[in-house]
Amino acid sequence: IMFTSDDRAVVWDDAGTLHLYDREALREVREFKASAPLTYVALSANGRILAAGGRGGLPIALWDVDTGRLLSQVEGHRTVTASLALSPDGQLLVSSGKDSPELNRFGRLTQDGEGSIRVWDATTGIDRRRIKLEKTWADEVAFTPDGRMFAAGLTDGTIRLCESVSGAESRRIETSGRPLGCLAFASDGKTLAWAEAMFPEPGIQMSSIHLADVASGRELWRRETHAGGTYSLAFSPDGENLASSGENVIRVREVSTGKETRPA
Repeated sequence: IMFTSDDRAVVWDDAGTLHLYDREALREVREFKASAPLTYVALSANGRILAAGGRGGLPIALWDVDTGRLLSQVEGHRTVTASLALSPDGQLLVSSGKDSPELNRFGRLTQDGEGSIRVWDATTGIDRRRIKLEKTWADEVAFTPDGRMFAAGLTDGTIRLCESVSGAESRRIETSGRPLGCLAFASDGKTLAWAEAMFPEPGIQMSSIHLADVASGRELWRRETHAGGTYSLAFSPDGENLASSGENVIRVREVSTGKETRPA
């Protein structure tokens, strides 16, 4: 579930249909139909553009939220579109995914193989930049609040900070070495939080949340949190608290100390 800037709700289901609801009236306003089941959906900060991607090279679709009009369809990643991010002004789309199909013995995607990060013009669908990745792929991407940079969390355990327009890498943060999942920037863009991806092999393992200074790449703190992996991260609007979800629990921490204030 995602909320637009005017407090409407976007909900998507396993069949590949997205629904826009009037939150006050509890009434569906419109539907956005994708061509196949979806793996990732993104909404621009201004609530005007909706993007959705899936598996098997199917196109990434971009819609105008207010009218329901399909703006464009851009090339999807060959195996899976793992993550999407729209710049705050809705002008740029960054997609990440895997381009070489490799499965482990459980039939799941491995962390190996080649992937790519692509930067698109969100309104025209023009491909502005393609970043090829060898022996790794990006499982999560996120824009800074000012839209000038984006972060990509790679399965090789690194975070790459890139210029939004050019795609040029400006900084690389070496992490714990585990594949990365969630990424989130604080509202001032000065700090970045991340957590490990869900573990591909069976068994319970503890994941950690990390907080780093964006300018220097220096890690500020690290805290063990959810067993089995962390599903998502979100900063509060004032940047003072960080929420995480996993193991059927939502945990809230003080950004300044990393101290847990409450589970839910």
